[in-house]
Amino acid sequence: MRNAKSLPRTLTGLLLLAWLGQPANARAGWDFDMALVRSLVTNQLVIVELKGRGCVPCEGLDARLRAPEGRAALDGVLFVEVDVDSADGELVAQRLGERRVPALLLLDSSGRVTDKLLGSHDVKRALSWISEAKLRGLPIAELAALATARGATPQIAFIAAERLAEAGRLDEARPLYERARSTRERAFRAEVTWALAGRDAEAAWKRDVQALMSDVAAREPHSPRGSVAIAWLATQGEPTPALEAALIARGSGDIGTWE
Repeated sequence: MRNAKSLPRTLTGLLLLAWLGQPANARAGWDFDMALVRSLVTNQLVIVELKGRGCVPCEGLDARLRAPEGRAALDGVLFVEVDVDSADGELVAQRLGERRVPALLLLDSSGRVTDKLLGSHDVKRALSWISEAKLRGLPIAELAALATARGATPQIAFIAAERLAEAGRLDEARPLYERARSTRERAFRAEVTWALAGRDAEAAWKRDVQALMSDVAAREPHSPRGSVAIAWLATQGEPTPALEAALIARGSGDIGTWE
């Protein structure tokens, strides 16, 4: 039996042969699909550049990305160029749900766009966006370690804080938000402050809803409203005392019934 480790390589090889058999003007879709396949195999990020014919800002972005600093920024990234004015490129743009040019799109391995940079930007902004995109692709533990290391920039701290907050770990994220706010850049500091305020408001809303649902579940465990409250509480991670008490009152200790 063929070694399982060789299967991804075999699949990539077959796709490469198929790609070589395509007309030059029909390869954008194959480049895109092969990048997604390689991303699944190698766990690399995929960045797509959308460009159009006669687009002067697109030509400027191309030049920046082909320069040594651009190639260095894209190192380790699966980079795909898509001409939206070609028939095949237009199909790729439709799949991505974006046709504006120039544009840089960050994709996960399923082909979903997770971030984008639209329009003409100076080289510093474009390369900074690529570097930040690479950071977002790191495992959360590795990213948090980078953010707390000596010499970490406020930007890295902010990216790590957002990832932790999205994972429901706001208490761990808060020191990183504060570290990110130490920047002297007023616009960036305002962005971090606004993000943290939003996370705090979301957490406060969730606490209020949890308190309300716990109260309803405790007061009316047998009513339709109580059933809704119990079902909601069962989806909120670890069982709470209020949920356990409500289930006991209903004569059922099986939390899985309500998830």
